Amino acid sequence: MVVQSKRMLKRKVKQRFRKTFMKFLRKERLLDRIQDESKNWTVKGFIDRDKNIYEITSDTKLISKILEIQILPFILKFGKEYKYEVKLPKHQNTYPDFTLIDLELNQKIALDLKTSYKEKGKLKGFTLGSHGTYFRDRNSTKNIMYPYKEYAGHFILGLIYERVEKSDIDVKVYSIDDLEKIVSSIKNIEIFLCEKWQVASDKQGSSNTANIGSIKDLEKLKNCEGIFTIFGEEGEEIFDDYWINYGIINPKTKEKIKNVKEFLEYKNRNDLIDILKKSSGENDEDTNSTN
Repeated sequence: MVVQSKRMLKRKVKQRFRKTFMKFLRKERLLDRIQDESKNWTVKGFIDRDKNIYEITSDTKLISKILEIQILPFILKFGKEYKYEVKLPKHQNTYPDFTLIDLELNQKIALDLKTSYKEKGKLKGFTLGSHGTYFRDRNSTKNIMYPYKEYAGHFILGLIYERVEKSDIDVKVYSIDDLEKIVSSIKNIEIFLCEKWQVASDKQGSSNTANIGSIKDLEKLKNCEGIFTIFGEEGEEIFDDYWINYGIINPKTKEKIKNVKEFLEYKNRNDLIDILKKSSGENDEDTNSTN
């Protein structure tokens, strides 16, 4: 009964956050604030005290940080309107970007801002946070604001955009009177809100760090339809268990677990393997790939 009541509370916390946050985004018309009528980014550059404007290049890390700064006031305003205390990490590389404490239910929500760009209609994908120390040890406080287990939900606020190619060397300087002449570095921004497990893939987001990778199908991403969602109510639990065990040696095969199918075989979950096969359109003879 205790476990069931905790699950019900967790579901209530997540549903309340999703509903109120999406309502807030629509009311505040966030996209209309960060891009103009032609869907060009409203940020044009950096300005100094002499009113010189230095244009922004297409550097993805720079764009990501500026978008985070641009959206921060909206997050803070959301907290005030809907009774969430917003806490920011004190150090870099600390998860999550925002901790929102539901003051009515006394529960924590992790909100990570993630950005990525699409090129010729194809998404480059996101990294969704570490599957290392704090993910595996849910009591750990290393590189995380609060222990992972204290968060009722882990959400991704995703921003997808198209880049406008610019030279990183030839950065132009404009006067304030030439503001309208400056070409924005990004355009056609889209936004989505999903739980982390709902947009996760079974692949790492990068080869040299222990990061969870997102799916790259744009429509599935915006609809929160990642690989783990095919397992229904068990999806989040399987996501957690999979990424906690990612890379361990399967004693049966003596191989490292690197995809969902291998993990389900390790767990003897033939019922879920059948679901995976149907979802990916595989038959019994062709079950080597999950993507």
